[in-house]
Amino acid sequence: MKGGRFRRWYGNQEYVVNWENDGAEIKAYVCERYSYLDGKWEWVVRNTEHYFRRGITCPKVSSSRFSARLMPEGFIFADATAGLFADNVPQILGVMNSSMFYHLITLVNPTVNTQVGDLSRLPIPQQSSEKLERLVEQAIELAK
Repeated sequence: MKGGRFRRWYGNQEYVVNWENDGAEIKAYVCERYSYLDGKWEWVVRNTEHYFRRGITCPKVSSSRFSARLMPEGFIFADATAGLFADNVPQILGVMNSSMFYHLITLVNPTVNTQVGDLSRLPIPQQSSEKLERLVEQAIELAK
């Protein structure tokens, strides 16, 4: 999943990559294009152990409000989009799209560039609620 226009909850699933044979074509391209890597494609194609897992994405750069989206299984994230992985995706997605989270993230980092480290500094409630999870699932369905 990669950037795109402002979307909350779900969306911006517009690009397809060829990951056949564990991404052999992409890894070969990276090694050829960036010969100074000396065959170390991992320096460019990072965190592959998280590829195709269900999670949350949020853009690193935004000129409008902060937003987070569901990343369904079967997707990977790009360098301009942070990928977050947790046991309770709906709970964290709901918190991250709340007004309170927006105000906290602007206190931690008032720029248009949100880093994963900024997100990790904010508190996330450990206890979830069925009501919150239902509301998040409804928001996702409406965004689809």
